[in-house]
Amino acid sequence: MAFSLAPLPDGGHETVRVWLNAAEIKPHRSRYWLHSQDPDFDTKMQDVVNLYLHPPKHSVVLCFDEKTCIQALQCKRPDQPMRQGQPQRA
Repeated sequence: MAFSLAPLPDGGHETVRVWLNAAEIKPHRSRYWLHSQDPDFDTKMQDVVNLYLHPPKHSVVLCFDEKTCIQALQCKRPDQPMRQGQPQRA
């Protein structure tokens, strides 16, 4: 299935369900969590949130790493394989 960066039409939860089903995306079958050990996490998080809320003039703010529990350099541990009746664990 091809995806476009064109603006999406207005739609309700049923529209989203149809799109996810068509793309065979099952977010309810994936379990993840995030727990940072970084003592400066709150300060760093606030910096990122402020960048989105108040971007510098004449700039574009892009994010390339928004998957929780996955770091840009490497994973902390390998994914756990799916078992019947259980979601994949990252």
